[in-house]
Amino acid sequence: MKHLSGMDSAFLHLESPEMPMHVGSLNVLDLPEAYNGDFFEDVKTYLQKRLHLAEIFTRKLALMPFDLSKPGTNRQLQQYVARMHSSLLDRSRPLWEFFVIDGLKSGQVALYSKVHHAGIDGQAGVAVAV
Repeated sequence: MKHLSGMDSAFLHLESPEMPMHVGSLNVLDLPEAYNGDFFEDVKTYLQKRLHLAEIFTRKLALMPFDLSKPGTNRQLQQYVARMHSSLLDRSRPLWEFFVIDGLKSGQVALYSKVHHAGIDGQAGVAVAV
């Protein structure tokens, strides 16, 4: 068991529904014209290979869905992500969530991630995203 640092512990203790302490990222992507794969499965495979790069994705905190109608507009996507981002992460589970969103009217796909600030910093976030 690895203890949180004082700063990371403070992020947990300062969190409230009025002041969530997680960070989020939404990426809307154009798939290559010749792409015939399964985007959901490809994202899972890609993430499985990279999750070890940031400890938060392999740790669980131990204490001492919404539907997007298809085809979804950009406004619906933003509202959907806003609802997901407004809820606190479940502390009985790992402090991260990834969502693969398809069915956008534009033909694009999206990835939304929500990770607690207690477990990831900018450098680790970049390492996972690259």
